[in-house]
Amino acid sequence: MSGLGQALWAVGPEATVEVLVGSKNDPPGLSLSLDPGEVLIASPAGKGDRAMFAAFLLDLADAAMVLAERLDPDGMPAPAEAGDRSGRCFVARDPLGDSGGGYQ
Repeated sequence: MSGLGQALWAVGPEATVEVLVGSKNDPPGLSLSLDPGEVLIASPAGKGDRAMFAAFLLDLADAAMVLAERLDPDGMPAPAEAGDRSGRCFVARDPLGDSGGGYQ
């Protein structure tokens, strides 16, 4: 699969995103059901790689918010807790870079 480099999927009207949790032996994954097509981003099996993967997921969330704001700039305003931040939503991180529940 590393030979793919890039892939392109269109997102249909029935597209969904969810976290898949299997057994204790299987790491959870992020499932993108794109209507048509599916992508699974699996968590690393090794506990040592989980912090790096979590950082990637937070970057993914940030980039998705930027894109969503560009596509729908007149969407719902940010919550009052956002302070001087613009946009509808943002991922809340503490000074160590950890995310809490976030704001939606």
